[in-house]
Amino acid sequence: YLFSDLRQNINDVAQIDIVSGKDQVSIKLQNNDWQVSEKNNYIADLVKVKDTIFGIANMTKVEAKTKKAENYAKLGLDDPNQEKATSKLVALSNVKGEKLTEVIMGNTRPGTDSQYIRPANDPQAWLAKPALNVDLLAINWLDKRLFHISKDRIKNLVITQNDGKKLVITKESADSGDHSVKDFPEGKTLKARFEPRTIATVLENFSLEDVRTKDAIDFESAPVVKAEYQTFNGLNISALLLEKDGLHYAKFSASSDSVDSDSVASDSIEVEANVVKDEAKSLNEKLSPWVYVIPKDKYDLMTKKMTDLIKTEEKKSAHAPH
Repeated sequence: YLFSDLRQNINDVAQIDIVSGKDQVSIKLQNNDWQVSEKNNYIADLVKVKDTIFGIANMTKVEAKTKKAENYAKLGLDDPNQEKATSKLVALSNVKGEKLTEVIMGNTRPGTDSQYIRPANDPQAWLAKPALNVDLLAINWLDKRLFHISKDRIKNLVITQNDGKKLVITKESADSGDHSVKDFPEGKTLKARFEPRTIATVLENFSLEDVRTKDAIDFESAPVVKAEYQTFNGLNISALLLEKDGLHYAKFSASSDSVDSDSVASDSIEVEANVVKDEAKSLNEKLSPWVYVIPKDKYDLMTKKMTDLIKTEEKKSAHAPH
């Protein structure tokens, strides 16, 4: 192994710093969570963090390469601190900020799982494996997962436009039936039969694209849509939604109220209520400090209007009699 010292101290790693030219990103272990410094200490993707630390620790030598500085550039191992660097300097540090390992990452060898690297304090370059794609973009280090709330839990959802017009979708029973539009205009037809159900799926596998602090986006002076979701077991999710400069923003809050007695066995109501109360508290702790940039398809489902659901009637062309 190239970094046997790191393997012995791998549990001491508390910070990852990546530098290439003017770009840099830092991921730090704080309060038992890995956080992305450049994203206001938002939670980092733990899998990516572990893959980076263990990927470096598990690097093995394939072949010794050059020791001459003038040949580094050919391998993508130029000085990572110069303005137009192609290499990346990855530093792993402990909680005191002491460097445990510093490695310069260069080009990968095409068609292989190997990469040119050089320990920062050693002129010897190596072809090593496994190859490691170390990301410089802070946005790509974010834990993108937010929550998953199944459509089958959704009892009511209300989408209120800025002008006060509402779209209400309901489901009568947790165990049977499908979602339907309340007060759908008489004589009109749904554009798509399963559209109410599709709208109710929006909170499933919900992920972010980017994140801002809660005060970074002004929801007060802009036309905002409000979407409210109520589950059969008493969880409520509320979202304020705003489109600005081509991005789609959402601010979430969660609460809990009484459990639908028809959806839960009577002897389980109190237990279920406590479970949902904890779920709402956990969601609020995670969501309330932030405004999220969300995918456009999710935003579109969360801001639907009644008119979006009504099938437009084709006008029959009138032909004069011969």
